[in-house]
Amino acid sequence: MIRYNSIFASVALGLIAFFSADASAADRSAAKETGILDGTVWMVDLIPTRQTSDKGAESFKDALTFSRGYFVSATLKKSGIGPMRYSADGANGFFNWRTVPAMRKSDAAEWAGVTNGRNIDGNLKWFTHDGRTLYYTIKGRRR
Repeated sequence: MIRYNSIFASVALGLIAFFSADASAADRSAAKETGILDGTVWMVDLIPTRQTSDKGAESFKDALTFSRGYFVSATLKKSGIGPMRYSADGANGFFNWRTVPAMRKSDAAEWAGVTNGRNIDGNLKWFTHDGRTLYYTIKGRRR
């Protein structure tokens, strides 16, 4: 009887340790809120579509940063569009990504694209505070 109790106690302690360690790892992971592209910075050219160009919009250069589950455009940050959550998935070095739109009092933006780890391509849909919607294509490289 004592032998079974000690085996049961050992197994129980092992399971408690296993699940406690697993929960701690999950807590640490959730606290970091990381994404697949975290730690990357991309130097990009944004080229307006013909429709957007007809509204007077011009091409511009930008730096896109992915960090701690968030995405930020250096240029759009100046318009009040700060960091926004992003999601990404993929395999074998190819990833599709998109921002999770957030409601803003002024400008807002939706980004989506694909990367192979060296190059990035995508689209920007920018809702301006004056009611215009501007569309851009994104082309760039990892910094």
